[in-house]
Order: sequence, then structure tokens, then C-alpha cells
Amino acid sequence: MPETRRQNDQFANWQAPCPERAVLSLENPNDMSDQQADPSGHEAAKIDDAAPESRVERKERKTEVHEYEYRDSEGRLLGRLELEIGTEDVEVPYHDKNLKMRRVQAVRIRGEKDGWPTEMDVLSLVNKHGAEILMPAEGEEEQPWVHLRERNQVLISGFDNPSRLATVLHEVGHADQTHDDKQAKLWEYYKASMDMRASRFPDFGGAKAALEAVYREFPEVVSSLGDKPLRAIEDAERTEREIQAVQTELPIFLARAKLLLDGGDENGTREQMLKYTQERLRLVNLQLEQNRQWVEIRQSAYLVVQILEADASNRAYAWIKQIMEETGVDLMAKHFAKLADAGLGSDCENALEPEELGQQDIEIETSIPETLLKFLESYEVKPPDKGQTR
Repeated sequence: MPETRRQNDQFANWQAPCPERAVLSLENPNDMSDQQADPSGHEAAKIDDAAPESRVERKERKTEVHEYEYRDSEGRLLGRLELEIGTEDVEVPYHDKNLKMRRVQAVRIRGEKDGWPTEMDVLSLVNKHGAEILMPAEGEEEQPWVHLRERNQVLISGFDNPSRLATVLHEVGHADQTHDDKQAKLWEYYKASMDMRASRFPDFGGAKAALEAVYREFPEVVSSLGDKPLRAIEDAERTEREIQAVQTELPIFLARAKLLLDGGDENGTREQMLKYTQERLRLVNLQLEQNRQWVEIRQSAYLVVQILEADASNRAYAWIKQIMEETGVDLMAKHFAKLADAGLGSDCENALEPEELGQQDIEIETSIPETLLKFLESYEVKPPDKGQTR
């Protein structure tokens, strides 16, 4: 269980001090002197039940602390987040460059529940397998939100609003998946599944391997589809064999036509050229059919990505619910922008919210979104209803 602390009753009747975000003094998080006065007359809440670390103590540990206020779109205070990060830069290889990052050491949420102040150590709840969470060093540009599976690193850009925290939870959800046997097996096909969806060049073998993994590890997801996706691959493989046969025959027709022409056999030449033209037209039709088949098959193979992204989002939803139950801080407050606008679904690399699954050019006879939503019902926390604004 995450560390959750209730303190004295000085948070009773806790009110938001002001609509603008206020960042507490790094030297003394309890110093509210730089913040605007609460227009309602309520004094801003202070946590002094346990004395905070001094700047000297943090310096010895080479960390610095930032604090943010989380508010809804109407300026009401949802809670506070305290972020502790390392002060030493860490170089992280990513694609063709080295990113300058810093380690996230601790994330604490503070709020109020039933009139009592609360505090939770978020990382002890979500990061049980010790993924290294890194954010850009001071002065560096924002980086992609991504989990680097090979190094068990989660790259993020910050914690300055609730949607960003939700995105962090989504990416940590991906890290959590690597310790789940079924999810880990699907991860072997994630990149290929992602690449195939954008590729115009058929890879029926790769698609078949990805789909077979889904059928093997998550039969409940594809049960209503029957074997249609796999039969579509078999049909496409037959088409590919026909294309290869025609491509082999075409040069032969041309060679025969040339020999007959050199021998003065004009009728024989015309006959061979007619066959060549007919087979050439057949090849074009076969290639058009193959393209149509590939569009359907690559969308089916994208189920790998959809399942893993849906599961990571669902893990994030479960943690968000637990944070709310423990601290009273509602990170999905109805007045806050929908998570997909700046969190699950957009900031994280190619992520999809559960209610959006299958709406990306997926055109299979049985509804993939409904199938995946049925799959997610097996979890304790259900995704939001379609159309619901969070």
C-alpha cells in the first residue's frame, strides 16, 4: 500500500487560495508569503505536522523540490503535488541523440479528505518494479512521453498539471506491463504492429505473428471476430503467390515474342504479346487486391498496440481512482480538461484512450471497440462512458 498520511485538523474547511497556480518556496515549502491572499478570507493550508527537509539536507542528497497546485478549469484547488528530482544530469540515448535528463526521486500528492489533510507517496503506489523515471534537465526542451522497455526507463516532460500526472501514470503502466507475462509477450510485436499500420508495403508474415500472439494470449479480445483476420491473411498469402507466379511468367512471354519476331513469325509474336498484356493486366488487378487486403490486415494486427495502450490507460485510471480514495484529490475532476487533450491519448506516444480504440480506420465486420471494452470490463476500474467529458 502507498504511504498515506493524515495529519492534524488544520485543513478543515480547506479552500483554494487563488485561481492562479502558486509554486511554494523551494527553501521553505510552508512559506506562503509570495502567494496571493485568499479572497474568501481563508488562510492557505500549511502542512507542518512533520518538519520538511531543509535545503541543506536536500543539497547533501543532491535533490531539489518543486511544488505545484492542481486546479480545475474554474480555479478550484484539487490538491498539491510535491516533486523531488535529482540535480545531476543523466544522458539518455534516444534515437539519434543523447537527451539530458534528471531522475525523479519522489512524487507526493497532498490534499484533504473528510476534513483531514492527506499525503500520498505516488511512486510507492505505481512504480513497484523500479522503473527509472526521467524528465528534462533545466533548460532542456520537452521530450517524448515514452517507456524505453530495454532499459526500463520512463521519459516524461513534467508534472505541472493533472493531465501530465495522468500521462506519467500511463507510461509507468507500460513499465508495469513488462512484469505481466501476457502483456510482455505482446510487447515483442508492438513496434512491428505500429510500423505496419503506417506501411504501404505488405508484411503478411509479421502481421500473422502479431495476430497469432493476440489469439494465443488474449482469446477473449478476438473471440467475437472468429478466425476472419487469420483467414484474411491466408487469402492474402495466396494472392502473393499468384503475383509471384505472374511476375515470373511475364519475362518469358516477352522472350518468346522476341524469338518469334526474330524468326519472322508475326502471328506467334502477336499471340505472345496478347498473353503478356493479359497477364500484365491480371498482375495489376492482383496488386490492387493485395493492397486492399493489406489495409484490412494491418488494421487487424494493430490490435497489439490497442490492447497494450488500453491496458496502460486502464492501469492509470485504477491508480487515479486509488489516489482519489486515499487523498481526496480528484485528478479527473469533471471541470478539468479531458485527459485526452493533454494526457492519455495525445502527449504519450501514439496512445489511445479506451473509448477511442478501434476508431482509427478500423473496418472489421465485428466492432473492435466493443470487443476491447468487454475485455476491459474484467478490470476493477471501467473506462469512462463514451462521450463523457472528464
